[in-house]
Amino acid sequence: MRRVDLLRIAARVATAHRRVALEEILDSVQKSCPAELRSDVGKFLGSGKFGETYEVDGGDKVLKIAIARTAAEADSVLDHVRRVSRLDSDVFVKAHDFGVLCGVEVPRGTKYVNKAGVAYFYVMDRLAPLPAGEAQIAARTLEDLAQIEKSGIAGERAERRRRYLSFKTKQYARSGDIDEGGPDPVAKAFDLFERMTASGVGHGDVHGDNIMQDSEGRYKLIDLEAAKLLGKS
Repeated sequence: MRRVDLLRIAARVATAHRRVALEEILDSVQKSCPAELRSDVGKFLGSGKFGETYEVDGGDKVLKIAIARTAAEADSVLDHVRRVSRLDSDVFVKAHDFGVLCGVEVPRGTKYVNKAGVAYFYVMDRLAPLPAGEAQIAARTLEDLAQIEKSGIAGERAERRRRYLSFKTKQYARSGDIDEGGPDPVAKAFDLFERMTASGVGHGDVHGDNIMQDSEGRYKLIDLEAAKLLGKS
């Protein structure tokens, strides 16, 4: 039985609950599915604006579960995630399986919604989080580069970005925020922004937790719901 079959089991289990938190969906799956599949959905990794994440495939991938207010909204979000995943670009994390889990009523007072909704999911490659200090510098760098891109003459923006890179790298090195010989979050964020510009994409929720790195140390963006296909929407 494949991973997507496990998620269909989740749909059947969760629809039996009148009020259920997202964590309880996965708890129910693990208790109700065949023993050989119980380890497929692993530990809870964290939550954010768009939902919660869990380990799958023995920890090699991440299952993202979130809530949409209606089935139509869930379908729209999933269609957007599919389009992002098909881009010929390495800006975003790679997503694989997609689908709707079930209709659930989220307990009042949660950070997601306070009324009935539809749980949707996608499975993505697992990336490594950045250390807190590095994440803050990376997010600030992306914000500054985005401001540079919005101002001035188009032909001068690339040179202004290069000057910014040189200045900020030296500034952070002097302040001790970047260790000599260690990771350079300014340069890595600059590389990510250049790839975003070349691919014609953006992101509507850039912050430290949404910037992660692959096995080669290249920055990538997660939370595909917030990805922007500039000029293609």
